[in-house]
Amino acid sequence: MSAPRARHMLAALAVAASLMTLAAACGDKGTPNASPTTTDEGTLETATPSPTTDASATQPPVVVTTTTTTTQAANPYPNNAKDYGLALLAGIKANNETRIVDLSSSSVYQNVTANNYSNLNGQWTYSNCESGACFYYNATGSYAQVGIDGSKVGKAHAGTYVSVEGHTFRTDALGYISDLINAWQNGSLVGMNALATDSAVSFLRGGRMIPTGSVFTAAQACGSGKVCAASGTEVAGGQPFGQITCYTVQTDRMGKADAIVGAKDGFCS
Repeated sequence: MSAPRARHMLAALAVAASLMTLAAACGDKGTPNASPTTTDEGTLETATPSPTTDASATQPPVVVTTTTTTTQAANPYPNNAKDYGLALLAGIKANNETRIVDLSSSSVYQNVTANNYSNLNGQWTYSNCESGACFYYNATGSYAQVGIDGSKVGKAHAGTYVSVEGHTFRTDALGYISDLINAWQNGSLVGMNALATDSAVSFLRGGRMIPTGSVFTAAQACGSGKVCAASGTEVAGGQPFGQITCYTVQTDRMGKADAIVGAKDGFCS
């Protein structure tokens, strides 16, 4: 080979080598120069370079607040005499010895069992509390008296005794009124509350003389669904005499509580 030709080939090889070096340094356009990594699944992925500035670094930290609510068990001992008596009566209706003894005593439970109080209608309505006892009437007309030790209300064993008077609500107007007068004469507020509405009871207790007799006029219609009859304390010519009171009875309540819905002075007009 002649010398000029050899020099020409050497120059061409040098240019080619320079071009290859430049291509390796630059790589493909738009493709980062990165090394492949292996994922958990065993496939290859190309790792993306992290940006120069971490955007999350400029954000405030997120604070997570956890609120824990503690619910305390309800106190099994009512904190007032009225509800304490109702709770004891509910335990009697359920024939729950544990609950009855917890609210009263084993001797009260024995008395309840001996008198079969658990077989009574258990729909009790509060009447009043006085002199260490609370009074209730049920849906069939019986009256319950529950002794309450005020120093133990809100705690165990506040109930000191339970007694029940068996009564039934009358289904005739004059009999119903007669029972109300008897309750009035005997000072039985629970009986009056069971038989008459609050307004009628308030009228009868408003300083009036308690009747000593029960002579009635015949019941007569005195409005839609109502009958009226008057009572007096003495007899004069077969008619009520003396203190006359007119009672209004709602007929669809006879045989239930609160059938006497009104009372006023004088004969029924």
